[in-house]
Amino acid sequence: MMEEEVKNDKVEQLVFLVQKRVGKPMSVNVTQAIIESFGIREIDVQNDYGFSSISNLSQIVYKKILERYSNKIPLEKSNIMSIKLTKEDIKDFFKDYLIGIFYVFPIFFQVFCVVVFGYSLWVYSDFNILQSTSVVIGVITSLVLTGGVVTVISKQISFYWNHKNNKMVFQTTVYLIKFGLKLLFFVNAVFVLLSFLLEFFAFQMAILSGIYSLFIGSMLLMIAPLYVFKERIIIPVVIIVGSAFSLGLKVFTPLYIYFTHWIGLGFVVLILWLYLVRFFKKHNAYDPSYTVKDVKREFVVYNNYVYFFYGMLFFLYVFLDRIIAWSVHEKERFLYFIFFEKDYEIGMDIALLTYLLVAGVFEFGIVRFAKLLDRLQSEVTLSSIQNYGKGFIDNYLGNFLLLLITSGVAFIIELFILYSPHGYDAFFEIKLNSINRQVCIIGSLGYFFFSCSVLNVLHFFTLGQPQIPLKSILYSFVINLVFGLFFSRFFSYDLSVVGFLVGNVFFMLFTSYHLYKFFKKWIIIIMRHFKLIMLFLCFSLNSHSKIKFLVCYGKFDVTKVSGYDLLIVESAHFTYNEVSYLKRNNKKVVAYISLGEINEDARDYKLLRSVVSEKNTDWNSYYLDIGSSKIQKVLKSRIQNIFYMGYDGLFLDNIDNFTEHGVQYNLQDDLVAFVRAIKKEYPNKVLVQNAGLDLVKLLHGQVDYVLIESIYTDYDFKEKRYLIRNNESFSERLGNLKKAMNKYKIKPLLLEYAVDETQIKQIRKRIKTENITYSISEISLQKIKD
Repeated sequence: MMEEEVKNDKVEQLVFLVQKRVGKPMSVNVTQAIIESFGIREIDVQNDYGFSSISNLSQIVYKKILERYSNKIPLEKSNIMSIKLTKEDIKDFFKDYLIGIFYVFPIFFQVFCVVVFGYSLWVYSDFNILQSTSVVIGVITSLVLTGGVVTVISKQISFYWNHKNNKMVFQTTVYLIKFGLKLLFFVNAVFVLLSFLLEFFAFQMAILSGIYSLFIGSMLLMIAPLYVFKERIIIPVVIIVGSAFSLGLKVFTPLYIYFTHWIGLGFVVLILWLYLVRFFKKHNAYDPSYTVKDVKREFVVYNNYVYFFYGMLFFLYVFLDRIIAWSVHEKERFLYFIFFEKDYEIGMDIALLTYLLVAGVFEFGIVRFAKLLDRLQSEVTLSSIQNYGKGFIDNYLGNFLLLLITSGVAFIIELFILYSPHGYDAFFEIKLNSINRQVCIIGSLGYFFFSCSVLNVLHFFTLGQPQIPLKSILYSFVINLVFGLFFSRFFSYDLSVVGFLVGNVFFMLFTSYHLYKFFKKWIIIIMRHFKLIMLFLCFSLNSHSKIKFLVCYGKFDVTKVSGYDLLIVESAHFTYNEVSYLKRNNKKVVAYISLGEINEDARDYKLLRSVVSEKNTDWNSYYLDIGSSKIQKVLKSRIQNIFYMGYDGLFLDNIDNFTEHGVQYNLQDDLVAFVRAIKKEYPNKVLVQNAGLDLVKLLHGQVDYVLIESIYTDYDFKEKRYLIRNNESFSERLGNLKKAMNKYKIKPLLLEYAVDETQIKQIRKRIKTENITYSISEISLQKIKD
């Protein structure tokens, strides 16, 4: 009976893990793929879960998830928590709005250069129609091809950056940039080759488009990580300098315009890359020996493929109406499947102002939404949990109101540009016509609905739910295509903008509807688990110690261990899936590693057998020469694997071997250097020093906790007896600990050994008078005491 309950618990745990990973799976097959990605094999299913195959297990898990989604709890309408715009919100709005506008500043600056100089990094006002078509195709392909990679960079690198894993930040950044460059080169090479073979596009112009696409795409790939790192200021600085450099080449050299553009763009790309390298070196992340093998590509692909396709579709969708309009122009096209049309482009460029001016609202809206999520986690009560659904909606409506106001201001500016004698006509020789104005007004409405849709999408991305945005933009793309083709073919080419408008209306309605549904569903799920969460919190708050910690080197059932602030385990016993489960139910999970000894049963013993020294008979282990380059290499590899498994830190054992009276005192300097190197490479990982109080003076700045064994207790290994120290010994050891605490501000953890209830009560009585964190265990640390 007990075994059956354990297996049922494991199935429920698996349901939780699958739902956390993808929400609601699309099918049983998707569920099975997720389960297999956790490392669960066919051979494990019978023993661990009680099913004959993964297929049968997947069906049950999928069914249980569907049941969770179908069960709904009605929400009460009382005590509504209203979250409205406050004075502080208004203040934050202006700050976040300026940050958001900063994102699109490079576009504003290029427009400024074109208006003032007739020239920018990739635009020249004197280009003829053929040249303009080629350059525009290069711009479009660069945005479409890098759109997916840039979206993945924003998501995946943000994850590593927020978790302070600087090494993976560097490795993943380089990997994704290389992938983006390869994609740019491959697609443009295919485009040029097909243009030559099929003659659907002028061959020389195809080469021209490809070169522009490569340079602009490379620049976008270099810029993307800088937004993640909040190194935004360098972007406009480099673009301004690059534009000035390019303009100088145009004015003062006989170079063709193409070359001045390419050299200017290449200069920008080079400076941005050098800045990234400098940034990585500053954060101890730069690794010139890096290879793509260091990145787990399967994880990157699996976790981000939805974001990748969304990013590509996003830009293809934005330019679709232009492509439709340009493909039906009446002029002679000369081997062009699309032909740039200035009247349409001018109208849409002015309309784009609506979207650019509301970019700041996106920044403010998502920051405000994130604050609301923090409130949900930190200050929610049982009486107010039901009202957060209304709170989310109020929050969203406040953001929508700001977006509406900002769009209204943008539309007024556009009307000024269109109809005022001091507007567009005052700056350009060719005046605006009815087509420009019609396209601009319809396009502005389209961009307003598009902005609303993007705000919805950003909410979904913040919640880790990219499936709805991908579906919505795919459906909207089809609607944009159908309506654009219909109006452009049967009425006038410039009415392809109607497809853009209708597609965005659908985009907004579809995402708004599903966002509302998600808010309601989310609150229902939170309510179901709220009582359990509160019980867990009450248990933690009433714990007898400041930090509740556990040390266990044995294998245990992860479903039975929760509520610890610090959990110290032997990493060899647990799978990636089990580590993830432990981390969800405990604050920090750190892995045991010995820097002074190795047991014959350890996984790395065979690698180190030739370099170990004498034997420690008490623990049946061998001493390690920490100064050996071979031993350090094996230990560093082991540490890297531990962190890949998801552990939050390391428990450094046998440090006392290197103290003045330890058997490895001669290696003390090597040990200190090694620990410092580990802390430097992984500055945000938790390091727990085991014993070796004399070394605190050298390591207190490197370790987060110091675990001290047997202040109150002792153990006789020969007699195998648990002992209580006499008052003199106890007072001496406690005094030494307190001196270290006061002088070096260390955070001590006491680990005492006892199994007899009488001894345990005696220990607790003694410790009660001291304000020190403690735990009591059996001497082998292989079992968890009930």
